Amino acid sequence: ASGRRLGALRQHLRAAAASPAASAAQPALPEGASTPALTQSLSAEQRSAFLEDGFLIIPFLDAARLEAVRGAVEARVALEGDHGGWEGGHSGVARRLCNLFVKGNVFAALGVEPVMQEAARLAVGRDDVIWNAMNFHDPIPGEVARQHIHADRGFFPQCRGYFNAVIALDDLSAENGATRLVPGSHLRPWPNQQPGNELVHITRAPLDDTLDDVPGQIQAECAAGCAILTHGDLWHGAMDNHSSGTRRVLHLGFACPETRPQYEIAGALPDETRVLFPDCSQLAPFVNWWR
Repeated sequence: ASGRRLGALRQHLRAAAASPAASAAQPALPEGASTPALTQSLSAEQRSAFLEDGFLIIPFLDAARLEAVRGAVEARVALEGDHGGWEGGHSGVARRLCNLFVKGNVFAALGVEPVMQEAARLAVGRDDVIWNAMNFHDPIPGEVARQHIHADRGFFPQCRGYFNAVIALDDLSAENGATRLVPGSHLRPWPNQQPGNELVHITRAPLDDTLDDVPGQIQAECAAGCAILTHGDLWHGAMDNHSSGTRRVLHLGFACPETRPQYEIAGALPDETRVLFPDCSQLAPFVNWWR
């Protein structure tokens, strides 16, 4: 990228660091209730930046809604205990929860937000996107949680398009392990040492070690309440938490209809959630994968 482009990216990241949750305190929201997302739709400039850079950081949750989501997450962590994350695999280096779509309307409401659906359609390249996963991830301070640099779409057979939103529940910084990503890498071959699906037969980008820093990588530092929208072909990876506090995020994944969800969503979704959020019928269709 040119110096001008890198300067614009740094300015973009600095702007994103301004907390969207800095408004006056409001009463905690009851479960399932929702204030509108701080970003309802993407501007033409934001859409262009997302397609060029492969990521975009937006204000998303206001102070009240952020506290409601945090409270629901911590309550669920306490409820599931050591079994947390069982649907998608345990992790000894992070607190984890999976399939949050079916574990409270406060979570399902995030997945039907118009800006999330808009960004997913932009990344996937079609209108009929479906939910793939909603997981909670909180790397334990001092544990080795750094991931190989990777592109999400490569992990899913038959996947023609993928989108992931990282919703920050805490301020994300270099110290506590803000995600590293490589702007513009979604337009390049995937890294080597990366799984691939049978639809993609491309030369891999040679890297000596995908755990190492990658030329051009940055860390997506932002305030709690922001969402980092990422293209499914963007190179990225989690980092170690060197702080003494939490680094809580939600991962919200969408994909094309040919992509199998990470676990059963449609059959486990409560009827009250489907009634409250009619978009669930399209985002979590009943298919034969899990029957």
